[in-house]
Amino acid sequence: MSVLLSSLHLGTRPRTFVRGGSLVLLALLLASCDLLGGGSADIRAPSVTITRPGSGSVVAGANVLLRISAEALGDTDNAISFINVLANDEFIGSADADGEGNFALRWNTFGLSDGVYNLTAVAFDNNQSRGLSESIQVTINNGDGTGPAVEIVNPQEGDVVSGNVTITVEKLNSSDQVDRVDFLIDGVSVGTDEAPNALGQFTYVWNTSNESDGFHAIEAKAYDNQGNFSFSAPVSVTVDAAAGGGGSGSEGACGLGEDFLFAGEVFGSIAVGNNGDIYFGTTADTLYALASDGTLRWERQVEGEVVASAAVSNSNNIFVTTESGRLHKFSQSGSERWVYNANARVLATPTLSLKSVIYFGDADGEMHAVESINGVPINGWPVRVSDFPIEVPAILNEEGTRLYTAATDGFVYALDADDGSQVWKSGINVGSVQDAMAVVDRQFTIDLPGGQQQTTTINVIYIVSNSGRLYALNGDDGTVIWDERINGPNRAGPIVGPDGAIYVSTSTGMMAFDEEVAQGDDRLRFIFDIETGDMPAMDSNQNIYFMSGTTLYGISPTQSILVTEELGTQVSGPLTIDRSGRILFAGRNKRICAYETGSAGLAPGKWPMYQGNARHTGRLGDDDG
Repeated sequence: MSVLLSSLHLGTRPRTFVRGGSLVLLALLLASCDLLGGGSADIRAPSVTITRPGSGSVVAGANVLLRISAEALGDTDNAISFINVLANDEFIGSADADGEGNFALRWNTFGLSDGVYNLTAVAFDNNQSRGLSESIQVTINNGDGTGPAVEIVNPQEGDVVSGNVTITVEKLNSSDQVDRVDFLIDGVSVGTDEAPNALGQFTYVWNTSNESDGFHAIEAKAYDNQGNFSFSAPVSVTVDAAAGGGGSGSEGACGLGEDFLFAGEVFGSIAVGNNGDIYFGTTADTLYALASDGTLRWERQVEGEVVASAAVSNSNNIFVTTESGRLHKFSQSGSERWVYNANARVLATPTLSLKSVIYFGDADGEMHAVESINGVPINGWPVRVSDFPIEVPAILNEEGTRLYTAATDGFVYALDADDGSQVWKSGINVGSVQDAMAVVDRQFTIDLPGGQQQTTTINVIYIVSNSGRLYALNGDDGTVIWDERINGPNRAGPIVGPDGAIYVSTSTGMMAFDEEVAQGDDRLRFIFDIETGDMPAMDSNQNIYFMSGTTLYGISPTQSILVTEELGTQVSGPLTIDRSGRILFAGRNKRICAYETGSAGLAPGKWPMYQGNARHTGRLGDDDG
């Protein structure tokens, strides 16, 4: 015992400890010895408490955060020297000072048996006095790693976060069965999701205001229907309350309207009316309207989650579909005009015609046409298009006579916009279409008998399918004009610039294709070699903007990098460019973001962004935003 007493008295960090009761006795003996020796030092034991996790918590993984508060008593210049932590009386590590008067230790529980553990902290001060905390009880539940594989897609590694943060988890393998996901912050279970959203994602809203500023680890445990579970790879983020959710981007990048945070998640694209107001829906069953400076004008509850984009008419009426099958119409002042029930799940953005008709498809493969004035279906509609879901927004030719749509059965369809009759069905199966399409007018020159030539204009529909190809279809008959392989999984539908170039986001880069090429020439214009996100947008200077992780990129048509703006958050949904030349998007930090391009707005003509323009009408030849 004398060897151990000597070691403790000198303040070194022994790695073998006697049990808690004996340690208290040792502290008392040492206090007596110092007093008998006539020392004047105040050797009262430091106070020490384990503040996190709470007693009774379930912990798991390699990043269990133990937080400890401690105070040295006695002399004013006395201080805590170090703190050791025991689990079932075994040393597991020394806690480090966090710079705010407290201490923290990351505990790797892998390699330990599942079960109940008693945690105790032992604090040492400069006078070699020792304090022992009350023990807390935690349960380790690491499992055997035989469950389904998942990944955390939001937030991303290294993100700076604040406020309410939606943690989003996706399956790594589409064939895996995931019955539930538990969410862990710093190794402690904080929530569970058993009902994935429309995109198959599991989510949890983490209120970071309950956390200390600094590094935190996020993990997910995915369970199958047998109760087996596996851990995701951890994601490390920094909580910074002072950031206000704006991340590390420059001022004005993210977010617009510093006091406004929206509820739920945004999967659609921001819509902008002719009045400059901003509209978007969320999975919190809510439609929001903001002024152009980001000030909240109004918010309205709708019947179901909004996973598509809103569409805005010339008179600034707003139309929004919900997953529960409703189509809502609101005036620009927020008055609800009517609700139409499709009686089927709806994921598609509504399309607006010049004839005051609203079109959208549903999960039963039907296409609906509704009078915009009163919400009454057009006579003869809805029409059955396919036995498979229609998840993409329909698009209209400039005359508004032909409606193009696609289903997950792999076929593209053209309908008469008046009566819904089928004009054609694509001659080949292009693969399941789940991303937005584009339509443009293109002139062709035809050689006639006798050596004469005739110029004709046709619609060309551009589609990226999950077969990994970009298709150009003839709008007259649905035949394939050409198709090209996409490198890596596609992320979104195409856009088309004024010169006819088609741009597609993929996991391996932004790809650009030429519409017109000489016989035998390569159609691929370039690959900008960086992983891209959702559908890009093109401004009036023909610069292309897109997301890669948490960074906004802007490149010229010749691949010159013009913008690399770190936003500190991922972005949900395709980018929008309004009439003033601002890029608008919803950050996963619950803020609407804005970036000034210095342009005059959208690129003219063709199809420069999602649904053709910032009002998301889905109609060729509409205004420029």
